[in-house]
Amino acid sequence: MNRLPLSLPSKYAPDTPLVRLCRALGTHPYAVVLSALGWKPVPYAYKREDGDDLTWFVDHEVGRAHDLLTRCELPTESAKSLATAEPKSPFLAGMCALECFAALTHWGHSGSIPGFQRAGNFYRPCTVLQGEGWPASVPPVKAFLGFAHAAAIVACGFHPWPQLGAHGDQPLVAFARESATFPGLFIEDVERVCQQPAGGLALRELPGFPPEEHPFFYALQSVLALAAFQAAQDLARKQPRVVIKSNNSPASVIATQEALREGNRSTQDFRDAVRRHLKKSAPQPA
Repeated sequence: MNRLPLSLPSKYAPDTPLVRLCRALGTHPYAVVLSALGWKPVPYAYKREDGDDLTWFVDHEVGRAHDLLTRCELPTESAKSLATAEPKSPFLAGMCALECFAALTHWGHSGSIPGFQRAGNFYRPCTVLQGEGWPASVPPVKAFLGFAHAAAIVACGFHPWPQLGAHGDQPLVAFARESATFPGLFIEDVERVCQQPAGGLALRELPGFPPEEHPFFYALQSVLALAAFQAAQDLARKQPRVVIKSNNSPASVIATQEALREGNRSTQDFRDAVRRHLKKSAPQPA
């Protein structure tokens, strides 16, 4: 079956923006956003001789998913990039929201104020000196508790007030009234739909888009899904696949731990079959 693998980076992975985002979120952002768009990624954990790893697999509309990932990674100056060709792309909305969530969380821990710059119709984090600042003479009008909703709001063009508030042990992020990237989108609209339950009888609607189709909903769903993805990974790690490699060839076998468990005849038969397979795959003497 044709499948798209999305592996969490190993400790030896090169330092790239995607690797840093994976580590900041504790899961793979591509899998999370594809899920928000309707895909159903499935996690598998593997135990290997050189270390354990975890991979999310997408096995539905793989070509379309791969195209989204490729175009998201293209620089914005490319005519084929999502930011240029589809500036309101739901996938780009989700990715920007996850990046904003990581940046806001880091702000809460370190006190280092993030900067933001445009990517299509969205904001994504950047260095402070490159980012757009708070609009001149525009006061904040509404604050949101925690970073989850705030990340989706920032992604949709609401620059955060450059000072965090607090309510108990939770941060408060304040915003101006109107989005800088979606004209006509007001913070009151966002607050209203945030109070409506997803999947409720009343469809949520924001200006300029059909019900439930504004990019904000994809951005918010991506951030809210993080905890479920981390929990699914924890469950997968409790039932890992074991990778057995041949000592004499590139061949390998992937099996569940239960299949390799000692103590019954069927398990022993399987282990014997694995040994025969790996032995036959070894190069034969001339």
